[in-house]
Amino acid sequence: MATGIGTARLSVAYFRPRLEEINKDDVEKRIAAYQGREIDKNMWVLRTRKSYIYRGTYTTNVVIKRGDKYYIVDIPTDKNGLIRQVVMAERLLDTESGDREGHTRNVLIDCSVNALKKYDAKNLAKTYQWFLYPNETDVINIDDANTKLVEILNKGGKVKHSSKILITGGTPSDRGKIASGINVNFTNREKGIINNCLIEIAPDNRRYAGCFQGKTDAKGDIIGVPRIVVTKSYINNADVIVHECIHSLRQFDPKRDYRLQAVKRYWGQDADLEESLTEAETTGRKRPFKREVKAGYYHYIKIPNKTSSDLIVEDRVTITGDIEKGMKGKRMEKKLLLKYPLTNIAHLKIKGNAEAIDTFYRLDNPVDKTSQHIHLYNPRGTLQTDKEADNQLKGEFGGKIVQFQDGKQEVIQKSTKLPSSGRSRITPKRPRIG
Repeated sequence: MATGIGTARLSVAYFRPRLEEINKDDVEKRIAAYQGREIDKNMWVLRTRKSYIYRGTYTTNVVIKRGDKYYIVDIPTDKNGLIRQVVMAERLLDTESGDREGHTRNVLIDCSVNALKKYDAKNLAKTYQWFLYPNETDVINIDDANTKLVEILNKGGKVKHSSKILITGGTPSDRGKIASGINVNFTNREKGIINNCLIEIAPDNRRYAGCFQGKTDAKGDIIGVPRIVVTKSYINNADVIVHECIHSLRQFDPKRDYRLQAVKRYWGQDADLEESLTEAETTGRKRPFKREVKAGYYHYIKIPNKTSSDLIVEDRVTITGDIEKGMKGKRMEKKLLLKYPLTNIAHLKIKGNAEAIDTFYRLDNPVDKTSQHIHLYNPRGTLQTDKEADNQLKGEFGGKIVQFQDGKQEVIQKSTKLPSSGRSRITPKRPRIG
């Protein structure tokens, strides 16, 4: 999320654009009321206003004329009306939307083949049209053949073809390191699930090292575009990207052993077990493996005459049988189920500052009746950083915020600020790449 993407925001959520028909008289009244301006033939911008619910930080109201009919649509933008790179990436991943014929789009084809028409990201009219129908034109460096968002996930063994994942922010080197961490620590099948998430590299922010964010409907089913965030200063730390990818697998992988899946609508009902299992799996998977432990849960396990580094080395050997040997896939699952009760991390009791290492929130959107779930991971977390994250969310999000503490739900904010339009959004099912 560096280089033109903006400051990392925890609470924002993707929504699918929706055209709503309005009559001509209403259009003229709105243009007059908001001093709207024409930005292209048959396209007007009414206003750009602060958004407390949706992705983009601001929402730009756009009117489009087609034939004799007029439509209004909200576009997530920055304060200048530009669609941010991370928002474009999420739109690409919403493959079940954006085709006039209702077909499922293919991200890999879209990013591999140049469209007949390509436009600069600063061209407001063309990027707004692209946001509605991404498969008809290209935005330069976003979904053309020179895209800067796609990283290769190599497939080993008998699989000849590689898959791709969308990563925004950071430098090409930063994005390569994230892709490498996923390549090394997960199987081809697991990578096929992880690449349904958008991965962001965020600017350095002491409130968290990593973040996993999902969104659900009223039934708890996943919708929208899942997101994994890694703070730039942690891209060289395999723990963070592995930890967050494991959380995504626990929620999205239907073939994982049921004992290693996150319970639907979980988010904190048994934080000790959830986090100790995730930490144990991270310890068993991560390569390269570092013996030294500078932060994290192992500092909160007190065993006489043993350091936190001693404890993590013991757990690595207990789980894998070899300190240099990392495991993944079904082998990792089987070993974890067998050896977890014997590990030091199984004795984790999350209290005090340890509670702030992994923090779970639920954000309820009163407009479209959806909830997004946010998991923040900060190996150096304290009660103070936990409070700062609370305040950051309160400043960004206008809906209800619930924090989970030892399985108990605590409402830290009731709905306060709502978008003035009040129109519901249609949100997509979880998208798939390819």
